[in-house]
Amino acid sequence: MTRLSKYTAGIIITLASIFFILIVGEASLRAYHWLRFVRGNAGNIGKRVEYRSLIRLDKKLGWVVPENYSFKGTEKDIWGKTYPVEIKTGRYGFRMFGDVNSGKPKILFIGDSFTNAFTISNDKTYYGIIGEAFPVEIFAYGEGGYGTLQEYMILDEYFDLIKPDIIVW
Repeated sequence: MTRLSKYTAGIIITLASIFFILIVGEASLRAYHWLRFVRGNAGNIGKRVEYRSLIRLDKKLGWVVPENYSFKGTEKDIWGKTYPVEIKTGRYGFRMFGDVNSGKPKILFIGDSFTNAFTISNDKTYYGIIGEAFPVEIFAYGEGGYGTLQEYMILDEYFDLIKPDIIVW
């Protein structure tokens, strides 16, 4: 073999190795998510499951917050102290979904995990506190890992239904 062909063979082997690692990694992640979130939830509709997950796979957005999720129990803070939580999602997976026909001003909160606030009771979230302090209707949707495009897609899908007066993004 000439020097050029050894170099070419080395590049081909390196690229093939990287491609193989990426394929195996992708297949592993897809299998994990299928086993954990799809197959793992198939028999649990309407039942309390052992793990808490505010995620459901979705063809359009990748993943969404499940509708009508409920958890009442305890969480631990960073110092190990437990505190009570009551987490609920309602219509369309929103943590809070006010009255769309109300005459009160409507505020739509859209965000990522900070808005999802997975370890905080609904009334202790920042939008829950605002809803208690002011005569407004609160609509809040957030999901961990969401980027601007997914948040925009949520806004686009529910804007005409909610007709918010204020959007907090």
